Amino acid sequence: MLARLVLFAAVAALAACTAAPVPWMNPELPKEHWAKDWTDCKRGAEREWLGGRDEDSESPLAGYDRIRNKKRIDGSVNYCMREKGYFPARPTKGD
Repeated sequence: MLARLVLFAAVAALAACTAAPVPWMNPELPKEHWAKDWTDCKRGAEREWLGGRDEDSESPLAGYDRIRNKKRIDGSVNYCMREKGYFPARPTKGD
């Protein structure tokens, strides 16, 4: 049992170290800049729609609120990234 726990912890640690690819691209900027812009847009959208508060999981409409807020955040990120000259990256065959 302990061996399984250690193996699970090791796999989880490795998974946390791998960075998710940025789903946007801008050929006019270096790739190193893409992740910063995406993070800035995502954080700005979360501040805009969540206002720094946690979602109320006790509410009977909590599931609806999470879905609605995710759509709003995604829309704001989309607008922000396009304003910066990015367009959605197409997944490669390996993704």
